[in-house]
Amino acid sequence: PAAAGQERATAETLEALNQETRRQLNGAGVADFVWWLPTDWWRLTLSGNDTIPAEFLQRTESALTQYTLVLIAHGDAGPGNLTWADETALRAEVSLIDQRGRAYPPIATEEVTADARAAVDAIRPSFATLLGPAGRNFHFFFFPATNDAGTAIADPRLPGEISVRVVDERYRWRLPLGSLLPQKRCPVDGERLTGGWQFCPWHGDRLVSG
Repeated sequence: PAAAGQERATAETLEALNQETRRQLNGAGVADFVWWLPTDWWRLTLSGNDTIPAEFLQRTESALTQYTLVLIAHGDAGPGNLTWADETALRAEVSLIDQRGRAYPPIATEEVTADARAAVDAIRPSFATLLGPAGRNFHFFFFPATNDAGTAIADPRLPGEISVRVVDERYRWRLPLGSLLPQKRCPVDGERLTGGWQFCPWHGDRLVSG
């Protein structure tokens, strides 16, 4: 029962994380799909798989902490059809933007470590299955994990903000991500709310831990 409870809690956290990290646009002649995959996502996804050696999990996590990884697809909608951008064309049209407004282009594939590329290649078929026929038009892009000062660009547990530009659209995340933090409690009525909030949206009081 304890193991089943832990698996259920992990699945619920992963689903909540999925909801927080995905952005999508369908309309105005454009179809965009943007999915930020922080290292926590990999840990939650792979840790419950008994067929994956612990050593591989550790090596994967270590490799991916060096990057900000984003899965992106971009399509232009015309009358009765949707034309997807290939990886080469899309690479020139995307960037990661930190909270100070600095933009970072994708890192060239050949400059990404072998372990990080292997982690993505290992899970790529699963994404193709999950996303259906359009999955082949989704591309992984590696961006820097830190700025020139060595500060994390996108720490999902610390206050901040990041965004991803795809052609003319910009997709934003306000941090921290509530799915990765313990829930907080409203001091007025005791309602439990996301750990990413500071104040109760109904009463205006500062939320408390526990």
